[in-house]
Amino acid sequence: MVLSGLMVLAESWEGNNACQQWQFIHCDAQGSNVAIVNMAKQGFSGTISPAFANLTSLRTLVLSDNKLTGWLTKVSERRMSQRQLLL
Repeated sequence: MVLSGLMVLAESWEGNNACQQWQFIHCDAQGSNVAIVNMAKQGFSGTISPAFANLTSLRTLVLSDNKLTGWLTKVSERRMSQRQLLL
C-alpha cells in the first residue's frame, strides 16, 4: 500500500514547481505558493517530515488516516488561526 502511494507521487511530481498539477498539492490563487497539502488516507507510514515547516504559505495540511509519527513543531508554532492541521 505504501509503495503504490509512493509510485503515484513519483509519477505525478515532475519538475521543481509543485504548483504544476502535482497530486495532493494545491496552490494559492497566484499559482506560486503551496497552500494545501492533502495526503489523507494514502496508507503512508513513517515520520512526518519537518520540511513541511518550510512551506510558509501552507494553510491546510491533511495527513489523517495514515500511520505517521513525529512533530510539526515549527508549523504549529505559527499563527494557527489561519491554518488547519488534520493529522
